[in-house]
Amino acid sequence: MGRRTALLLSAGAAALLAAVVYASLSLLNASYWSVNATLPPVAKDLNGSLFPLARAYWYASNGYNVTVYVEKFVPGWPEVYGTGVFAPKAGSGWSARLVKLAQTGSAAYSISLGGSVQISQTQTAGPYVAVPAPLTWYMTAGQPYSVLAAAWFNKGGIYALQLVNFTAKPMSKLYQQTFSCGYGLSFTTQPPWFVFYTSGDSKAYIGSTPTKLGSVTSLVLDGKNGYAAAFINVSKWIGPVPASWNFTAWWALKSALTGDDYAQLNFFIDTTGDGRPDLEVVYYISVNGRSPVLLAKTIYGLNLPNVTRLNSSQSPPSLTWLKWSVSPVWTTGYIVGMALVMYSPNGETTGYFANITLAPSTCPLPSGWYGQGSVQVSQGYLLLSGSSAAYMPLVQGALTYIANFTGSGTYAVFAQSLTPIFGISISGSAFSAICGGFTAGLGSYPNAAWVELRPLNGFGDIIVRDQYGNILARYGCYFSGSPAYVGFSTKSTLRVYNVTALG
Repeated sequence: MGRRTALLLSAGAAALLAAVVYASLSLLNASYWSVNATLPPVAKDLNGSLFPLARAYWYASNGYNVTVYVEKFVPGWPEVYGTGVFAPKAGSGWSARLVKLAQTGSAAYSISLGGSVQISQTQTAGPYVAVPAPLTWYMTAGQPYSVLAAAWFNKGGIYALQLVNFTAKPMSKLYQQTFSCGYGLSFTTQPPWFVFYTSGDSKAYIGSTPTKLGSVTSLVLDGKNGYAAAFINVSKWIGPVPASWNFTAWWALKSALTGDDYAQLNFFIDTTGDGRPDLEVVYYISVNGRSPVLLAKTIYGLNLPNVTRLNSSQSPPSLTWLKWSVSPVWTTGYIVGMALVMYSPNGETTGYFANITLAPSTCPLPSGWYGQGSVQVSQGYLLLSGSSAAYMPLVQGALTYIANFTGSGTYAVFAQSLTPIFGISISGSAFSAICGGFTAGLGSYPNAAWVELRPLNGFGDIIVRDQYGNILARYGCYFSGSPAYVGFSTKSTLRVYNVTALG
């Protein structure tokens, strides 16, 4: 994620703009104005619970009070906060409005007082509203931007003016964790270590599946009066891997296997550690055939001992994506090569392979993560089962933690004792906010994709978003305790796909 520096208006430029506005004050109460130029009758305060996501400060410039609000945002996602409040310092009867003077950068934004929009990307001024009035800042932005506004205050025809600078800055990605176990390969291109072998009238190529299979790019093996084989040199792809690893393929048949049609997985195993194959192991599916094709001689030029194992004598259904798993591939040695094969010695059979994976039975947690109970890294997700938890320390400088997960369980900011401080519980598409020992139902959101947890200044902000970042539900609460970890827990099954920290 690229970082850009916000172009802020200098104090001199702000004073120049203020001087232009000041010229219109010639008929106002000059003594009242001079007192309140740097000592405003209405305080422009910050919602302190949002610190450090939002902050504010003020300074005097050429006799003018200039208040600066600075807020961070997730690039491209809607943000809305009650950033502050305009409140009279003494007495009552004051009203306030904002008038836009200048802007740098672009964004979709609006800034309201007391529920009335004052300025936006298209609106330059708003109506007077009675104070105290909350200041609400909405935005969807991809880059830094700043807006300079005049804050006018009116009480019975007596006016005062200060300046307000609203500056928004994008958060930066500080941490991202996805989960993988082993290696995966999708068949969209043909690297040099991926070679086709055919016999008879067979064909092997990268192509598209039938419409019923989604018209996706895949490996197409059409065995006709021979074999169509796709050989993967595992040693050149990822290096030799233990034969005790597990293999998985997502595949489909064009038509059901009949007679002596074969679908095969041929593995080449190094049992001596010299990097050369010493054994060919074949797993196959065939209704009547019991002599799968051996390929060690064709591929390696070697006559190897072999082991053939019938996986099934029943044909899988046609035009249906299926998972073919072999666990483990073999008991000893290393996998140095493998071939996916469709073979029909006296007919034709066609198979489609979308992707394959080679993975160990268990993978360690990512560095910095801790687990309790049954926590397993799988290909593409972290799996929590039974009574279990997985968590990591908070990232220094992070303002928000964004996660994608499914199942039943809790995503929370935890204390050192692993007690949830605040977070969210999920059961299918039903969400509930957690704050200490209190739970509040948020509703059902089938299209929810992301949950954000923002541990701010004693305030926990919980946001449920769809895949585009639109806010579906939100809950905030003040919390006690010191946040130490962010993570997940379950008493059922929970799959965690990724965690990202921005700040």
